[in-house]
Amino acid sequence: MPRRLLSLAAMTLAAVASPRGESRLISSGTDEARRFAAVARFGSCTAFLIRPPGGGADSPAYVVTAGHCIDLGTNTVIVNREDARQAAVFHYRHDVSAAGRLSANSRRIVYSTMKRLDLAVVELDATPGALAAAGIEPLMLDADAAAAGDPAEWAGIPSSGIPPGEAFLRRSPCTIQGFADVVEWRWLWWGMLRHDCSEILGGASGSPLLSLRTGRVVGIVSTGNTGQLETSGDFPCWRDAPCETGPRGFVFRPEASYAVPVTALAGCFDAGGRFSLEAPGCGLDPGLQAGVTESAIAVPPGGSWNTRVRSETLTRFRYKAVREGEGDCRDTAGYGAPLPLAGDARITDPLPAAPGRYHLCVIAGEQPARFASIVHVRVDITPPGLKPEFQLWPANGGFLFIPSLRPPELAAQLVKVDGGTSSGCGVREGYREVYPVPLRVEAGAVRLCILTRDLAGNEAGPYEIPLRGAAIFPGGVLSAASQEEGRAAPGAWISVTGETGSASQFDQIMTRLKEASLYRVSPDASVKMQGERTIFRVRLFRPGEEISSNEQS
Repeated sequence: MPRRLLSLAAMTLAAVASPRGESRLISSGTDEARRFAAVARFGSCTAFLIRPPGGGADSPAYVVTAGHCIDLGTNTVIVNREDARQAAVFHYRHDVSAAGRLSANSRRIVYSTMKRLDLAVVELDATPGALAAAGIEPLMLDADAAAAGDPAEWAGIPSSGIPPGEAFLRRSPCTIQGFADVVEWRWLWWGMLRHDCSEILGGASGSPLLSLRTGRVVGIVSTGNTGQLETSGDFPCWRDAPCETGPRGFVFRPEASYAVPVTALAGCFDAGGRFSLEAPGCGLDPGLQAGVTESAIAVPPGGSWNTRVRSETLTRFRYKAVREGEGDCRDTAGYGAPLPLAGDARITDPLPAAPGRYHLCVIAGEQPARFASIVHVRVDITPPGLKPEFQLWPANGGFLFIPSLRPPELAAQLVKVDGGTSSGCGVREGYREVYPVPLRVEAGAVRLCILTRDLAGNEAGPYEIPLRGAAIFPGGVLSAASQEEGRAAPGAWISVTGETGSASQFDQIMTRLKEASLYRVSPDASVKMQGERTIFRVRLFRPGEEISSNEQS
């Protein structure tokens, strides 16, 4: 899943990028290239060709990938949907040209879900025999569960955070560390494999995780916290920041990665190697369920579930609400009596008043509790911990204010312009939400007043941003070469836009920059005045780091 934006502090003060892992590229002509020939690029993800028991040269050819590579629905189960939009690209190695790769188009999505499992099975328009003739040897699924401590290996094609020349098939050895129920955003996955494979980044989703004991696939790479910069506030358990749930609440493990076990999928093939939900050993959800709408994911105390349950064929449903980690939707205990479901129905029970994370569990018809649909809600009373993030640029004698939002902690910014005659930032009157249209601030304004609001509506502030005197504009620190936000390495040129009353205040700006960053500023920094605003071109160096002679001139 894609990674998040960097904060202003990380952008301006960090010196180096996150450390790289120890995975390495797979080269042609090696045993690794043969063993992992089944691993393919699939859209923006990875997929791998499998060999079902009983399959032959003319059986359907299936690749397996992560469910979120197909659809992001929380409680959706897709079965047998025609689909020719994507291709599996095999031989996606660094030393193979585009002409040397083999593409096989998808024919249909035979199965895809993110409901309790994050997996998909896609039928290709090629046969196993034709793929074998091209040197593509399928991988086998392991019907037996992996064990904590098992040695493993991973092979996939990550692309996010990987240099373009290296975004090809790679592998790393690793270990299966344990098992956990995992929550991420609206999704809840049971019995995930926690592992320490390196570089589980965007694009690696759908990769195979293989046991070194059996040589078979035991998991499908799904998600992880590699490179996650935000580890506090509301960010854990949000998108790209999965948490483990338990009786004592959630646990966020930095740099942990998770894979979907394949035990429920391994038995879903008939004697001829065709995918079948009716196969005796199949443990997948068949999708015979009512549709459940999602509530707001973060709410203040005092609200209700306000969830709609709908079905055209099922006539009864049951439900219960549990606190995350203290109850289990798979447990039949606690579900209420069957209720009528004539088209649709609403669950309007009040939400618990105590802050925390809660699950609404819904089963319909004869659906077993292990296939319950789940609505995930957080009752939140904590004000946002992030300060306002925005860009402030000179415009026609005044300024242009452009807010940056980072849900769930920074979901809205309310702004008031103080021209020197208002009653101050502490008075509510005059604030208005600014987004997505930038706010024009006319010349003569003394300060901006900002309130921040999180996804549940909790507010923090006010924050006062002076518009007169010596100051560095928030969002006014950019790469001098690209003029884009990003991490600045020591010795790189950056541009700093700020407000000064005169050129003599340049030293004040430089002092603030050095104090904030704990870096030295090169003596060859330059200044360019634009009215009362100043653009500084500076270079930063670590304390004690040498500055070359040409930089000292």
